[in-house]
Amino acid sequence: MGEWHEIAYPISLQYRKHWGEWEAIREIVQNSLDECESFEILQTDEGTVIRDSGSGLAVKHLLFGVSEKKSKDSRGRFGEGLKIALVVLKRLGYDVTIRSNGLEVKTSTHEIEGERCLKLLYRKIDNHTDGTEVIIHGYKGSAFEDRFTINKTPVWRGTTIFGDKAEIYEEQPTRLYVKDIYVQDLPNAMFSYNLWDVRLEESRNIADSWSLSYEIGRLWMNVGDYNLLVKFMEAIKLKKWEYHNCYFNYSSNHPHEFVKAFKEVFGQNAFVKCSNTWSSEAEWRGGVPVELPSELQEGFIRSGIPTDEAFVLMKSGRTRVPVDDSELSETQLENLLKLRKVAKRLTEHRDKKIQVRAFKLPPDEEGVWMKQSGVIAISTSALNSFLHAFSVFHHELTHALYGVGDGTHGMIHALSKCAALIASEFDIPGKVRIPRNPYKDFKQRLLGSSQ
Repeated sequence: MGEWHEIAYPISLQYRKHWGEWEAIREIVQNSLDECESFEILQTDEGTVIRDSGSGLAVKHLLFGVSEKKSKDSRGRFGEGLKIALVVLKRLGYDVTIRSNGLEVKTSTHEIEGERCLKLLYRKIDNHTDGTEVIIHGYKGSAFEDRFTINKTPVWRGTTIFGDKAEIYEEQPTRLYVKDIYVQDLPNAMFSYNLWDVRLEESRNIADSWSLSYEIGRLWMNVGDYNLLVKFMEAIKLKKWEYHNCYFNYSSNHPHEFVKAFKEVFGQNAFVKCSNTWSSEAEWRGGVPVELPSELQEGFIRSGIPTDEAFVLMKSGRTRVPVDDSELSETQLENLLKLRKVAKRLTEHRDKKIQVRAFKLPPDEEGVWMKQSGVIAISTSALNSFLHAFSVFHHELTHALYGVGDGTHGMIHALSKCAALIASEFDIPGKVRIPRNPYKDFKQRLLGSSQ
């Protein structure tokens, strides 16, 4: 046995006073999980023992500012959480002994200006067994095994669309786990979730709501299990937790199963309600409206769920078919690319970008602003002439930027505002001269500025 050494921390035992036994045990267990993805908690005569078979603890891991987190997936691995756990347990009246990799550590205290602070005693020992053993002397309370997913079986295991690990569990009560460890309950949720890329507040007891919503959406966009998707759609129909906390802003990676599950739950003639006018006509034609929050609407539509407008067009035999750039004539493609340059420049500082695409449209349509997908559709026939195409583009861009309808006084005013915006953005003077062919002059100035 080696002689005892000590590390006296200038940290009061009152630090993290709101923490209790759960938070302390959580910090110890997360280090064990990073070491070997398994651990055991035992109740013995000494108290509660947490044991793993990892690579073990070194003296340097007892210092603040020294951590050996191996990757972004690491939970702790002898970071600051272990030392804070020892502070909390000492404040709660529990002595702790750690044996690891030929090292023995015991908790003690010292005083600074009358405040009890943490002190660690450590020495070398002959025990060189693998892993780490943490003994919380005298603690006979809950070991909180149910707050770790290590012994639970998920109904789905995979990754989000961004490649982060994710799992879905069916259990009650429903909970959020982050990196296998309980964070908070999810009241009224259909499922429990184990996620890897969610921001947490400092004490790890509350998830950032936006971060959580985004990650839940990214998870469900990558689920291809039909039966599970049916249950997800049921959660949406019942307006459970998922309905309010899932930011579904991309398309599903499994659109066939996604649409099939949607129709199974909401009906074969169900559509996403986007407009009172279109929805009324869609219902008249036998459709079933489904109202979704904006956080879900865009992704559902991108995944193939029809909008009210699309449902009406389908039932009336009218179709809007996107045309790939490779199918356009040289003139059509040239004009389309010019419009895209204009759209990019006009919206580069906006949160939502506007795409410009060629479409085969019904005979009475030359262009359409598709609000849900953020696309201005220009008919292939209009693209044969730049002036014609630009006139259509200007009209639909006005809808996109100002949200006004055709045939209204607001539309007339908005068209003027949109024209002024284009003129100012491309530095087209308003009081220079009145050319003999104003549209040709406008085209030359516009394209000259967008080159």
